[in-house]
Amino acid sequence: MAVFLRSKKILFLFMNIIEILSIVIKFAGALAVFLFAMKEMGEGLQKAAGSRMRSIL
Repeated sequence: MAVFLRSKKILFLFMNIIEILSIVIKFAGALAVFLFAMKEMGEGLQKAAGSRMRSIL
């Protein structure tokens, strides 16, 4: 019985580690997409505004 409980605790710990790792990977992916979109939008705004906006800034 003690061996079964020990293996159950190890399995539970392993599942928690996998869930935490999954959350971290999802967060990193979302952050990467957000930063990429910000870069693309900035470049698009610069192209759309042209030299007029640059002279204002």
